[in-house]
Amino acid sequence: MKHIVLSGLVTLFSVCIFSQAPEFQRFNYQAVVRDAGILMSNETIEVRFTIRQNSGGGAIEYRETHTVNTDERGLFTAVVGDGNVVQGSILTLGTSTSILYLQVQVDIGSGWVNMGASQIGSVPMANRALYTENDEDDQTLSVVGQNLSISDGNTVAIPSIWSTNGADAYYDSGDIGINTNSPEFNLHVNGEMFVNTSAGRINLGFPSNGNQWRMSTQGSGANLQFQSKPTGSSTYTRRVYLAQNGNVAIGNNSSPDEELVVGTNLGSGWAIPAITVGGTSGGVVQTGNTEYQISMESSSTFGRARIISNSPTGFGRGETEMRTNGLTIGENAGSPGSFMLKVEHGSFGVNFARASTDNDWEFLTSSAAASNLNLYANGAFRGSFNGTDGSWNPSSDRRLKTDIIELESVMDRVMLLEASRYKYLDNNPQNKEAIGFIAQDVKALFPELVHVVEDERSKGMHALNYGGMSVIALKAIQEQQAEIEELRSMLESLMGEVEQLQK
Repeated sequence: MKHIVLSGLVTLFSVCIFSQAPEFQRFNYQAVVRDAGILMSNETIEVRFTIRQNSGGGAIEYRETHTVNTDERGLFTAVVGDGNVVQGSILTLGTSTSILYLQVQVDIGSGWVNMGASQIGSVPMANRALYTENDEDDQTLSVVGQNLSISDGNTVAIPSIWSTNGADAYYDSGDIGINTNSPEFNLHVNGEMFVNTSAGRINLGFPSNGNQWRMSTQGSGANLQFQSKPTGSSTYTRRVYLAQNGNVAIGNNSSPDEELVVGTNLGSGWAIPAITVGGTSGGVVQTGNTEYQISMESSSTFGRARIISNSPTGFGRGETEMRTNGLTIGENAGSPGSFMLKVEHGSFGVNFARASTDNDWEFLTSSAAASNLNLYANGAFRGSFNGTDGSWNPSSDRRLKTDIIELESVMDRVMLLEASRYKYLDNNPQNKEAIGFIAQDVKALFPELVHVVEDERSKGMHALNYGGMSVIALKAIQEQQAEIEELRSMLESLMGEVEQLQK
């Protein structure tokens, strides 16, 4: 069963009329509609006004109906006298000595429900005044709080959109606007808002002691902090702190000594004071996922920091340590000593690679006692600098070669080689002379010893393998020695013949 409640208010369009001609005095009727205590917000309903003689159940003098819409507060407004006339004429009201009663009925979809009747006095119906002289007995309406009073008359309570629960007030339907008549949110403030955090704070989260965040100030409003607490706890922990001087702390820190501090403040030896991460015993910044990580950390020692990367899927672990006077890269690289750069690793060295092809060269100090410097191209051994005398020893292992045949005669071509004296055009500030061969000339005789560069930066440049020239020279010496041996044999034979002739 529907239990409909109206809280109504009647207001005049005109209070004093001095015309001698009869005129109808329309008046406003406002009411809040509740169904079983629940506001009927934004609903369309039917309202019927009936004016009766002498009592709430007396003869009908006038009846009209209205179709109205409630707002978000359940409030509707109707003008009695502007509705759809069902019976009688509003113009004849008030001309007799009858006492008039206003009956209100509401239909929310299940038929008319009587909301009661109340006597119409001089307010709001004043049609009788149309036939009387002005006796200067005007009355005054006044509003105090939620009470509407008329001088020398009664007081009625004006319905409020607020509900109360003990000392608390609440509004359970619609939005509230401050300095705006069209709020877009539950609370919409158009303009400035001030919260005195010395008396309170702003809390966000779940009620009933749930997960919550708190925003408040410290230092008489100088600093702003954000705190949080988990469900069931009453203790808030500081998470972010913004100091008035511009410094920011992330973590439980209320006195950041730099522009950005993550964690607690560091020691005085931190080399880059603009941003600090960590504590007095060292700091660390780390990023990555379950497969790859990179971190940067500092020790408590002045001027030292270290960058570490790690991969559990085969990339290995690398480490970079930066100091005031040097940089070390590697696994447990240690101190760079007097060097500006030190690279240290147990199995691999420095690698230079081409991004477009992944072709690379690696330089690695060997584990041999002489500490040779080995070179690798695309992972394959290509040679070594001897750690004792510095000599270059290119790879020449039989296991690295195929299609091995004896070198043909070279003597005739060696005789065509022209050694030259020349000067280099570039990077020769002292204009020094050099001796050697012209690569293009050698290419015509021994193309195996000449390399033509295909890289776009030096495309077409010719390079000569002077180490290979020693092979050619040795081969020529061998051929020359063979000729010498042959000539020696011939000479010995001729000498024997001469001796025979002399006998």
